[in-house]
Amino acid sequence: MVDKRGGKAGEAGRDGEEGFMGKGRKNQNDRQGKKDTPSPIKIIAVANQKGGVGKTTTAVSLAAILAERGYSVLLVDLDPQASASKWLGVEGPGLEQVFRKVKSLAEVAQPTTIKMLSLVPSSSWLFQVEVELLSRVGGEKVLGESIAALPEGRWDFVFLDLP
Repeated sequence: MVDKRGGKAGEAGRDGEEGFMGKGRKNQNDRQGKKDTPSPIKIIAVANQKGGVGKTTTAVSLAAILAERGYSVLLVDLDPQASASKWLGVEGPGLEQVFRKVKSLAEVAQPTTIKMLSLVPSSSWLFQVEVELLSRVGGEKVLGESIAALPEGRWDFVFLDLP
């Protein structure tokens, strides 16, 4: 993919030029003279109705690439098969505690072996989450509220790996 300036998409910040995604949060804020003002979190959902089309591969790969480029990334594994969690070697109750409103997304985010990449792990418990959340008043809003409550400036990107 080529951006409108003729450079390749994703070649952000090379040779002092602003690429498709802009420069990293720190450089962008320095350029604007706002060194302590964080950029808004960019939320990217990777979804498709069909299974086996590479949603998890896409979400993990994009998250890892951005983390390796210096962006702080949170990957939320919303798939009950927990493929992203297994792939990154992270286990734990994670989303179960978020959906039961025991902990926030930020509290259950765990570091991965990739610097700057955190993961909220999934588990097979999510197979039951739809029934439990739909029986609770406002249950359909839990994920949105949890994302909105993420601390400002901690992550540049949040990827949602959807089933």
